[in-house]
Amino acid sequence: MKRLANILILSLMVLFISGCASSRGNTYDNTQNADKNDNKAKTETTTNSNSTSSTSETEEKEVVEDIKTLVFTINSSPQGAAVYLDNRYAGKTPLELYQEDGYGFGSYEIRLELTGYYSYQGYFNCTSTGQSFHFKLEQITGFLELESDSEVYHISLDGRAISRGKQRLGIGRYRLRAYAFGYVEENQDIVIEENQTTRIYVSLPPAAFEISRLGPSKSRFNPQNPGSFSQVEISFHVTSFGRAEIFIYGPDNQEVFQKNISAFFEENQRFFWNGRKEGIILPDGQYRILIKAIDERGGDEHILSSIVNIDSSLALNYRSILSGQSGTLLTACTDQMAEDYAQISGLFLGHIGEDGSLRAPLALGFRLGLYKETELTLQTTVIARDAAYLPFFLSAGVRTLLFRGAGDFTLSSAAQLKGVFHYGTGADTLSLYTGLSLSLPLQFQLGPLSLILQPDIAIGPWEITYTADYDSHTAFFAWAYGRAALLFDHRGFTTALSAAVRTLSFDKGFALAWPMQMGAEFHFFIPGSQTLISFSALGEFDSIESWYIMGGLGFNFLM
Repeated sequence: MKRLANILILSLMVLFISGCASSRGNTYDNTQNADKNDNKAKTETTTNSNSTSSTSETEEKEVVEDIKTLVFTINSSPQGAAVYLDNRYAGKTPLELYQEDGYGFGSYEIRLELTGYYSYQGYFNCTSTGQSFHFKLEQITGFLELESDSEVYHISLDGRAISRGKQRLGIGRYRLRAYAFGYVEENQDIVIEENQTTRIYVSLPPAAFEISRLGPSKSRFNPQNPGSFSQVEISFHVTSFGRAEIFIYGPDNQEVFQKNISAFFEENQRFFWNGRKEGIILPDGQYRILIKAIDERGGDEHILSSIVNIDSSLALNYRSILSGQSGTLLTACTDQMAEDYAQISGLFLGHIGEDGSLRAPLALGFRLGLYKETELTLQTTVIARDAAYLPFFLSAGVRTLLFRGAGDFTLSSAAQLKGVFHYGTGADTLSLYTGLSLSLPLQFQLGPLSLILQPDIAIGPWEITYTADYDSHTAFFAWAYGRAALLFDHRGFTTALSAAVRTLSFDKGFALAWPMQMGAEFHFFIPGSQTLISFSALGEFDSIESWYIMGGLGFNFLM
């Protein structure tokens, strides 16, 4: 994917857990018990404790470890020097020598050799085990005398900045680089010899003025999108000093944008355009970028042009990714992620029961624009409770737009196919249960306000249960969901209320099955960024006296 290849990663939000104790706790307790019971039934993990073992006499074997006696250690500054003891090569520093290798107390002649350093020769006397001897080697040096005809040059030696004047360096070959904006870069190899002075004088010729690589960061953009996606970055490259006038012309060849750059001081130039003229969003179409640059030294004019498109269909609506779909917490919407764009999201919720038990769903989602009017949604959710019981969900969904109306009052519809896998729970947590479902979200939109209605038909191999004595078995079950949401979108702020209720499996007749799920959410786009911060709450309700609520934080990152 073109844009995904350019991503920066990402900073995740700090987990925030907040929750409310349930009133009388019936729904929460039933969910807990059903999860535990069904975890046992589905995974069928058993431990056989009836195995017996017989003991017999075994022969004891004496283990003798090969322990060496360290006599002395030799080290040097710098390390890596070859060590010769009594004219016999012993190894490289740091070096440990052992009695079992023929070393003991007494006097030794030592010679250390390392390229670029004077050899060291002398004696040392070892009088007890574990002694350490350290030797400092003297570097063989020469001198570099560096001068230049300008202080603006950046000069480095093997990638490290170096100052003008005379300085001592270790002998050897170095790569010298001198560069500055507006000048031709110079690279040369220099050799420093023992006790010799190498003299270098740097004088860089002026660079010819050139302007190149003009282009927008993306070929099309929508000024109505949130955050940094409401503008386009336009960049170009210059080689020397000068100035420029920048113009953008609309489809009718009328000027819509003008900018002056009085002087160039670096190679990479950039500016941003928000697709507006006098604060008004410009219509869709192709816009021509024109740069007229003047060479400061020669006075010649250089002209370069490029194209960028305003496309209002490129809508990047940030949406919650939960229940295996994108939209609100519990109801899908008809908005599609634009092609070549993606969204990463996280939602961290928590509930603490009256008995101190913790239930904390942690959901990560990914949303990708596959092609025009079609998107892919992936989600994984782990319910953190305790180390011995950690159910998780996986889901994948594909949604495509069926139709979208025009005008102030807009009606749109989409079709969505979703697959879900549960591990370790038989309760319909987060209105997301194992199986396949087909959904037809219908969205009525009036300005920033939308009403969403979504019927689902689902099939799966296990029946949904909230009872503790349920005996899980694989079969074929079908049921329906009814989902609805109110969604408000306006200038980087989104809020929504959503709800979901399901029926009993159809083999038991058509009737509603409790609990009902409800959700509330608030999203704030960080100005000028690609990141959205979320506050969410989810609840399950059996009755006025049986319910629980969990709440927490989330994030969305568009790219």
